[in-house]
This record gives sequence, structure tokens and C-alpha cells, in this order.
Amino acid sequence: MKIIRDYMTTPVKSVSSDTSLREVSHLMAENKISSLLVKEGDDYVGIVTRTDIVDRVVAKDMDPRVVKAGDICSKPIFTIDFMLSVEEALGKMVEHKIKRIAVTQQGKVEGILSIKTAEDALFDR
Repeated sequence: MKIIRDYMTTPVKSVSSDTSLREVSHLMAENKISSLLVKEGDDYVGIVTRTDIVDRVVAKDMDPRVVKAGDICSKPIFTIDFMLSVEEALGKMVEHKIKRIAVTQQGKVEGILSIKTAEDALFDR
């Protein structure tokens, strides 16, 4: 059985909910990633993706210097325990129609698993 902890991406990259999407975009480009978790205080409240920025901001002629991560992030984030199988994670992502899931250890978010990574792991690509 392939365990999520062996395939998740760490460390978790995040921004506060009041971070501008311009800054979010720069952080994604700098880190060569396509999503960031969104925090309010110490809690993860959502996830913002490159697609969210394009579809919810750029395509609607909104100003990414003004719009904040918390304004457009997908909420709530879905989580799964790091010791469960990649197959279970993939099933949960398909069920909820999401491409990324936060991975937890003892209730604390420790990583992210993407649907592409999960599929690659299961199908040995």
C-alpha cells in the first residue's frame, strides 16, 4: 500500500488571508508551485491556486494588487491523515472535485498532495 506521507509535498507554503494576489502570484512563481494555503491567525482556512487567480480575478478584470487571498480562496480546505493510502486520498479528491488535499499528522497540516502526484504514484508513472 502506498502511504500519503511518502508522496506529499512539504513544507507547507502559506499566506495570510490579507495577502494581495499580486504577492501570492510572486510567491508561487518564486517557489515554482501552483497553490498556497491561506491562513487566518494560526488556522488554515482555504487554498488559493493559480487557476483561482486567473478565473476569479484576471478574467474578471479585477486588480490583483487589491484583491486578497482570503477573498477568492476555496474554503474550507479538505484534509486527510498522512498514514492513509494514496488511493484513499485520490478517492476523496475525486469525490470533492478538488486537485489538492492538505495532509495532516495528529490534526496538524504537514503537507499537500496533488491529484497528479497521487495518480502518478498509483499508476507508477
